[in-house]
Amino acid sequence: MEGPFAIVNQHQDQLTAALKARMAPAPVAVYPQFAHELPDHAVLCWLAPLQAPVDELVMGLVQLVDAGKAPTKIVMLAAAGICDDVDQAGLKQLYGDDYTDLVFAHQYAVKMVDELEIPYTVIRVPQITAQEGAAVLTAENQPLASLTVSQDQMVTTLTTAMTTDQLINQSVGLSNEVN
Repeated sequence: MEGPFAIVNQHQDQLTAALKARMAPAPVAVYPQFAHELPDHAVLCWLAPLQAPVDELVMGLVQLVDAGKAPTKIVMLAAAGICDDVDQAGLKQLYGDDYTDLVFAHQYAVKMVDELEIPYTVIRVPQITAQEGAAVLTAENQPLASLTVSQDQMVTTLTTAMTTDQLINQSVGLSNEVN
């Protein structure tokens, strides 16, 4: 495992703890927001919040890069549905009737990450569950296999994206396989 690794946790603490445990013994620093204290040349995992204004929060990452503290790679957790991978009924099920602003905010944040010209991986996820199962990776503009994903599969995929170049410069959907 290369490093150093940094997680900006704006999503949920259980996911961060599981990811940090999976990355052990590699040192992983966790921050609640983008901060200039991030380790130099870090692989940055941004666990973006699914229900918050990520279009505003991404500006913290832009400011970090502008200040000369660019990470070597960015792995971003994003909402499913931003790449025509979830139909309208699925979007309503995941995010409620007022899903449009959420989708646009995540699309903007992903575009900003892409425009930083730093190697990145975007992992688009639906509802997180404890239900175990095989995961399915989905390319952009392809429908997700389901509207759920297990936390364990998320941790596995985030770890792969952070420690290898298998998913570099891609946006992938991640969901549980339907039996």
